[in-house]
Amino acid sequence: RVMSFYNPPSPPIRNAGLPVLQSWLRNHSTRKTPTIIWMDANLHHPHWSPPRYKHVHPTARDLIKMCGQASFKVMSWKHTPTFFPRSQGGLTTIDLTWLNYAATKLVNASVPSA
Repeated sequence: RVMSFYNPPSPPIRNAGLPVLQSWLRNHSTRKTPTIIWMDANLHHPHWSPPRYKHVHPTARDLIKMCGQASFKVMSWKHTPTFFPRSQGGLTTIDLTWLNYAATKLVNASVPSA
């Protein structure tokens, strides 16, 4: 199973994707079905942001807890930027790939695209 979620970064619907993901995890996710979640999370956290990028969204901690409780792990390449702003500012990682344990058994390796 492959899921894709978008978490809006700006008001008035900031973080509106997280309750949708939480509901799906509670009602439809099963540890027996291999599942990959691709997410435009628009959240920053040291688990995935580049080392010099210090901003942390408190909601990112909620995302880690929510996915962890459902047996999902971030499988994105650590510290690999996915957002390249045109203006001054640091490269950030906001696009994430999560796999549950069953899905990790089906993935041999991941290679970042150039």
